[in-house]
Amino acid sequence: GRCCEHLVEQLTAHPSFAARAAVEQVRAAGRTRELVEDVRERVGPRPDAADLEFERRYAEFVATANSRM
Repeated sequence: GRCCEHLVEQLTAHPSFAARAAVEQVRAAGRTRELVEDVRERVGPRPDAADLEFERRYAEFVATANSRM
């Protein structure tokens, strides 16, 4: 318990820890992005993608029209 807690505190306080953690975080984010892109390619576009785009454009139109009144 306490021994592990002390070890973690010592390791994370080391100057090289932050840099190494940042590198690992970037790598993990890159792997996640690649996996998401792979899933999107296999699944294809959402069937309601055109509807969602229309809703987005219409919401912009309504907001613009109402802001002029």
